[in-house]
Amino acid sequence: MKKLLILFIFFVAVGNTLSAQLKTIASGLNGVIGIRVDDWGNKWVAESGSGAGDGALVVITKTNKKHTVIKDLPSTVNPVNMDVVGPWRAIPMSYGRMAVLIGGCEPLLGPHFGSLMIFNLSGYTPGTDEPLTMDDAEKSIDIGTFSFNASDNMDSNPFSAVQDEDGHWYVTDAGANAIIRVSRNGQNMSVFAKFPEFANPTPVGPPMVDPVPTGIVALPKYGGFLVTTLTGFPFVNGQAGIYFVDRQGNVSPYLQGLTLLTDIAMDKHENIYVNSFGNFSLETFNFAPASANVIRVRKKSIIDTVATGYGPGPSLSLNYNRRKLFVTSFTGEVLETEIPAESSQALGLESRSIENKMDFSLKTFPNPSTQYVNLSWELQNPDSKLTIQLTDAAGRLWYERKNINPGDRFHRIDLNQIAYGTYMVKLSSGSGSQIQRIIVNH
Repeated sequence: MKKLLILFIFFVAVGNTLSAQLKTIASGLNGVIGIRVDDWGNKWVAESGSGAGDGALVVITKTNKKHTVIKDLPSTVNPVNMDVVGPWRAIPMSYGRMAVLIGGCEPLLGPHFGSLMIFNLSGYTPGTDEPLTMDDAEKSIDIGTFSFNASDNMDSNPFSAVQDEDGHWYVTDAGANAIIRVSRNGQNMSVFAKFPEFANPTPVGPPMVDPVPTGIVALPKYGGFLVTTLTGFPFVNGQAGIYFVDRQGNVSPYLQGLTLLTDIAMDKHENIYVNSFGNFSLETFNFAPASANVIRVRKKSIIDTVATGYGPGPSLSLNYNRRKLFVTSFTGEVLETEIPAESSQALGLESRSIENKMDFSLKTFPNPSTQYVNLSWELQNPDSKLTIQLTDAAGRLWYERKNINPGDRFHRIDLNQIAYGTYMVKLSSGSGSQIQRIIVNH
């Protein structure tokens, strides 16, 4: 089974229950994937199409009018996986130019796949001028062929890209598990960084899982890059993460324990926003409807979840000047919400900070856990009932038990109905609470 979850695009018919703060600003999009907002508030959306050579670049204006700007871009059905491959990303550039990144690669899918196409849109008026085609591209850089030939697994799928301060491109290749560096003029390429496989924590699927790098953002002042990973099948909760890649291409963890990340953005205060595509069930082999979310991160800690209840959703973008967040959904929609004020407390995944004044100690075992996890505690002043909660990295509640006698000093949580992944166990009393991180690994 192919590693990228784009192969599940045929699940677009799932229902979509929006959270209250999300508003649909465009619908009826054809395989919507990436979204980027330019400096003027226009939303540029990459449509992967239906597989019939109908990929496109669509703009949603400041007044939410939808126009096709580039049509007939490469779009095909991968004969190996029957997944649609087409335009993944649109990246606004300086001087009115627009880059469109086509997924796949020419050795596997044919001409133009795996290309970074550059278009000159200066003077172009959406809704008035006729849509362009790929014949109008100023330049087409074939990244996929280079990456395929340089890969360890004979695969390539350029998925996202960013330019550094000097104009050089850094392209995440979800097929080759690598970042490809492309010179500003497109003539020189190299493998900048590689992401290693990791052991499959489940009995389902291959023994090793691909990391699948997806989104990328450049840190200011040549500070390197932050990259999100999706992880390949079996798409286990809690196995994805954010990685820091320095200017020499060295890869190190930034924040782990997240789920199916497909995009990343950074605001002017260097808060990080990551898009979690959704939750995958090994029982139904399907993604849960409306299970996508956007998580805000600062200094390697989760601050809060700023959007949820949509998708599955592959991409996000910020218009920070107007405090707007935009996300895309496999239901063919672009959604908008206000960026909420930041939470006053950041809770790290490795050791969530103690809330209030703690008057007890908490232990969890075994960890990692399989069928159950045990909690034991000692209280100095057992004068109030206890509450136990089990939540995932996005803050969703999976288990809760209230009014526990503090004198019991022991509680067991049945994990048989809990998905694989990383969770937080929170024990609360009237005077404080403590949180422990556990890994569920059936």
